[in-house]
Amino acid sequence: SEENRIVITTGPLTLSGAPSSSRYDMAAISPATGLPAASNCGGDFGNYLKRAGYDALILSGRCKSRRWKWNWRRWL
Repeated sequence: SEENRIVITTGPLTLSGAPSSSRYDMAAISPATGLPAASNCGGDFGNYLKRAGYDALILSGRCKSRRWKWNWRRWL
């Protein structure tokens, strides 16, 4: 729904070089149950988000039409 938000956050140790510190979390409200749903993810996205100067990214609203933008060589 348009009111729902997807929240992506990095951890406090992201980019510190500590083991498993490049992880990030994604959370939202499930449209099926209305309950919070969250996932802890690994990979480079948390590092890219932190290097861009952000600790969290909140996505809200709705696109007017379906659109996908994908650049497989670079996330940001």
